[in-house]
This record gives sequence, C-alpha cells and structure tokens, in this order.
Amino acid sequence: MKANDINGKHIVVIGSGSNLLTYKNEILSYINNNDVITIGCNNMSHIVIPHFHLFIDRTRFRSFGDKINSKSLPIFTPVFSRGLIRKYWEHDYIVAPFRHYEKEEILFVEDNILQCHFFTSCMASILFSHINHADKITVVGMDGYTFHNRKLLSSGDESQHCYGKGFTDRIHKYRGMGLTEEIFEYFVSVNKDDLIEKTLSEIIKFGAKFKIITPTVYSEYYDGEVLKLIE
Repeated sequence: MKANDINGKHIVVIGSGSNLLTYKNEILSYINNNDVITIGCNNMSHIVIPHFHLFIDRTRFRSFGDKINSKSLPIFTPVFSRGLIRKYWEHDYIVAPFRHYEKEEILFVEDNILQCHFFTSCMASILFSHINHADKITVVGMDGYTFHNRKLLSSGDESQHCYGKGFTDRIHKYRGMGLTEEIFEYFVSVNKDDLIEKTLSEIIKFGAKFKIITPTVYSEYYDGEVLKLIE
C-alpha cells in the first residue's frame, strides 16, 4: 500500500468517536461491501484494521502507537521524529506534508506544506485523501467532542471516543476559572467543536468533498441515508 494507491479510489476515513463502536456492525458491513481504502485515526484498530493509520498528535501517538496493526501503513506529520516513530513502529511509513501553524488564515499552502492552525486526525485524513486525488471521501466515527452532553460524559454513561468512559480527550489538562474539571473539560470540548466547524468549511473551500455517514454534531456534513441508521 502506497499513498498513490488512493488516486481515484473511494476512501473511508475512520475516526475514533464513540459512534464507531455504536454502529460497528453497520460500518463493517459498509466497508466490506464496497471497494474502499480505509484511513484510521488514533485508537480505533480494535474495531477496524485500516489500510493506513494516521497520527498527527505526538501525545496521542505515545499513548496509542502500540495499537497500529502490522497490516496497516502509518502516516505521520513532519513533527514526528524518527526516534519517536521507532519506539512503536519498525517498518515503512509515510510523512504527510501537513503542519500546525499560527496565522490568520485557517488553511493555506506554503513551501508545498499544507498548513492549518487546528488539525484533527480526521480532518488531516480528509485532506490527505484529497491531495492524493481520492474519487470519493466518506467519514465514520467523527462524532464531535460534544456529541454527548456533559452529564452523560461526567457520569461515564457515554464516552467521547470508542474506548474508555466519559471524557477521554484528556491530553491537555486545563485548570482555573473556578470550574470543576468536568465542566472545564466540556468547555474545552465546545471550543474544539467550534474550531473544527470553521476548519471543515475551509476544507470544503480548499476543494475537498466529503460526507460523514455516522451521527455527528457537524450536521452540515452528515448524510444519514447511507447506512440507514435508526438513531
């Protein structure tokens, strides 16, 4: 498997939101019954073993790098050192031309590097598919950090991801403002979803076309007719 294998293909981007687990059977059926190439994001290979497995965040990679299946080809960004990669992966990998960058523009190209002030692995996978000339891009498991309300997340009855319970997005610890940890976690999640909405609109302007086919807070991009889900 190589990056140019994406050319002209239907790509399914597999996020690690909790709906990946909720609709596991429907998603696996869709993948198995269509001629697709899959790109997995972060910790999801216990549900689907993807063709490509993308990481853009080094902290997440330190947590989940050992979850990459030997059948997958990892994708990293230039911020990953070879030394860090080799702690968890000994084989071939791809370096995608992406970089976080603080400028007024949300998404732009400079020195042949696609730069964005806020990336998630799903958004990077959409862009990677687009710049490698995918014919069609479908996304599953991109729920949004606020898909479940704060009460359900705080109690652990629901999760932000397809692993763990409750607030599983705990890479960055925030303190202050006189708020409890749960309230602050949700406050951060709301801000992340706002940033993602803005970036998704820029991805569309950049020319990438995609649909999210599992339930999501990013309703503008949701197509519930594909899997015929009963929500």
